[in-house]
Amino acid sequence: MYDTIAAVSIIAAFGIPGETVINNVFHINRGYDSFLEKLRSLNASERNLKLEGKYLGGQNIKRKVSAFIIRETANGKYQVLVHKCLNDAIQFFRVPGGGVDQQEEATAAARREIKEEAGLENVKYISSLGSTIYYKEFIQSYIQRYDLLFLVDGHTPDNWEHCVTGNGDDKGEIYSYEWIDIQQLHVLDPELTTHIDVIKSQYA
Repeated sequence: MYDTIAAVSIIAAFGIPGETVINNVFHINRGYDSFLEKLRSLNASERNLKLEGKYLGGQNIKRKVSAFIIRETANGKYQVLVHKCLNDAIQFFRVPGGGVDQQEEATAAARREIKEEAGLENVKYISSLGSTIYYKEFIQSYIQRYDLLFLVDGHTPDNWEHCVTGNGDDKGEIYSYEWIDIQQLHVLDPELTTHIDVIKSQYA
């Protein structure tokens, strides 16, 4: 089953006042209008405060990152690194990512998750793809997810398996990795497709 997601897509420059804007509203989860109205009622400075993972309507927002890692092939095309969990019955492709610790920058969290989930350290940060706030019914929490773009530096295998390290809930899971063409990004878990058009516009 898909998680029921209701999202406000935020194209944001991290922590820069006045540059957080409401871009799109996805009315998927009934009862989410109150969240939207609360967001619209804030002035710019209040909105930036509340969208920086602090709170909304008295509820905490979990901060997460997703790392979109690309590589350039011998023929000049770009591919994106994706994985499936071998122990997961739901076989959507996903990208490395997870929670952002307190006082941790989004880019630092993404590098940590890349190392824990894929075993990679040779990645170069390229840019932010955007940030999204939504309600995830499966964990009954608001999520603020930062989508970040990285470029793998040097040779990387075409496919491999990795046992997840760290202290997260997925510790010990086995992830199977492979590369897909930019035009195949639609095969990702729908939760992660918010900003794939940004990647397609620059690297397809």
